Amino acid sequence: MYDYLKIMKCLSLYTFFFFSIIWLAVCSTGKSRETFCKYLV
Repeated sequence: MYDYLKIMKCLSLYTFFFFSIIWLAVCSTGKSRETFCKYLV
């Protein structure tokens, strides 16, 4: 059970890191900044 929780915590961390990179890439380009970024910020 402990290993399962540790794996889930690692996956959630990587998922958050992955989506933050996508969010920065989309918002830095300026395309659909008002429509996409205003829901996340």
